[in-house]
Amino acid sequence: MVKEALDSEKFHYVYRKDLGYYTVNIDEPYWDRQKKQMRHRYKMVGKSSIKGGPIEFGPSYRAIHAQRGYIDALSASTTIYEGELLLLQHIAQELGLGRILTKVLGKEDAKKVLALASYVVCTHEPLSYAAPWLEARGLGHLGLEAPRISELLPTFTADRQNSFFSLWLKEKASSEALCYDITSVSSYARDNDLIEYGYNRDHEHLRQINLALVSNKHTSLPLWYAPLPGSLNDTKTLKKLVLEMKKLDVGSFSLIMDRGFYSKENLEFLVRAAIKFMIPIPSTVEWQKRLILENRATMFTNVEGYIPTEEGTMLQSLTVYKPFEDGERAWLHIYYDSTIRSHAEQEFMAYYKQCFDEFSSGELDPTHQDFYNEYFRKGYKTKNGQKVIPKKDPVEVFREDTAGYWCLYTTSEKDAKAALEVYRERSEIEQLFDDLKNSLDCNRLRVHTKAGMQGRLFIQFIALILLSELKRHIREQHELLAKYGNHKAILMRVASFSSIRFQGKYKELYSAPTKAQEIIFDTFGVEYPKNE
Repeated sequence: MVKEALDSEKFHYVYRKDLGYYTVNIDEPYWDRQKKQMRHRYKMVGKSSIKGGPIEFGPSYRAIHAQRGYIDALSASTTIYEGELLLLQHIAQELGLGRILTKVLGKEDAKKVLALASYVVCTHEPLSYAAPWLEARGLGHLGLEAPRISELLPTFTADRQNSFFSLWLKEKASSEALCYDITSVSSYARDNDLIEYGYNRDHEHLRQINLALVSNKHTSLPLWYAPLPGSLNDTKTLKKLVLEMKKLDVGSFSLIMDRGFYSKENLEFLVRAAIKFMIPIPSTVEWQKRLILENRATMFTNVEGYIPTEEGTMLQSLTVYKPFEDGERAWLHIYYDSTIRSHAEQEFMAYYKQCFDEFSSGELDPTHQDFYNEYFRKGYKTKNGQKVIPKKDPVEVFREDTAGYWCLYTTSEKDAKAALEVYRERSEIEQLFDDLKNSLDCNRLRVHTKAGMQGRLFIQFIALILLSELKRHIREQHELLAKYGNHKAILMRVASFSSIRFQGKYKELYSAPTKAQEIIFDTFGVEYPKNE
């Protein structure tokens, strides 16, 4: 009877930007005697947060229709928005994430972690605002108001997290290539000995922690993280990572890192630990420059090393065998991009002219003093100004420069093309950091204690797992899902799918899914409830 009553009315939704929700109106047609035609009068009967979604009826509409016998049931109903959670809970189940969390944390805490992580993925808001969102999605019974969340976070101790990592890594990381990187996260907190001043990758003058992250190279799935002191240099974190992986009983693995982790000591440590690696060499390393200059004359004729790019240009590559002193095999892959070199040449010419003009006019920039000393000296004065005599030919100087060249050093891949493809896949970990900071509200840490911060980061990490898997599925199903937008748009599309739960004898009702919702749910393999 309730369903028939709802279907008998035609409701019109009008978005009120000033109110932030949809007003819901019914059409009351009437006969206009003067114009002798039917006219329409729209009457507001309630409101809704989503177009086409469940309605919160006003008191007038309730009073008028109380005698019909169904409005009392409506007034005692609860609307539960289920769409987003259906999607994210399905992802957690497919990954085995909920199962592992339950085994480590217990059933109740696992539910709370997944609920908060889902909230972060869907809203990108601070955890202190989670309670109303969770209440609207039928999770109010978890009791996650702001004070309770503050009490919950410190319970996710390092031991509990390590137990999770041990099981998670065994399932998702064994014998895999792992990407490793570090980012900085700023904080205003004071009661946390990890938060220190250091090199800030976002160029903010704030105290920070460093956050180390490991992901699966093939799936981009986050596997492990660790907060580190904010002043710690990247090169000093590698041994900690390897020791943690050994402690967590991770099987054989290889590492793909950026140039910030390069040091002779680090590479020799990885060789002694029998861990394969791939890393770009910083441009300031002298032995790399020497090998580039010795071998670049043969790169153009090495046609087998040509690598087409997506931009339609051609990279040149060459592999030099460079084993370690103990005999461990290793290869240096040299790459050359003429487009990068051309841009670098233009920048050098512009800078050279700027410094030349400053030197000849006498209007010197103190920050350019080393360049003046290296390239110019004063000659005699003329009526047109100071004569400047070049010390070096800039053409010859740039010819000896290695701009446009870069190198990958690896013990795991001896083919230059294959090595480049592998390393390019590492860009996904940069996207994970971007998601962590910009999509998951982790650009600033708002917790002040060390224990609270570790619990907060654990929630963020679980949210990052859900988000990365959601985005991976969207990429793989691009043809079916592209028209619905990115992950944010897709979550918004399914958000209105809801259920109405009544007190008493009435059965639960579900909103009819839109065509977009059906396609999204079917593409992800989500089984959504339907009315009988």
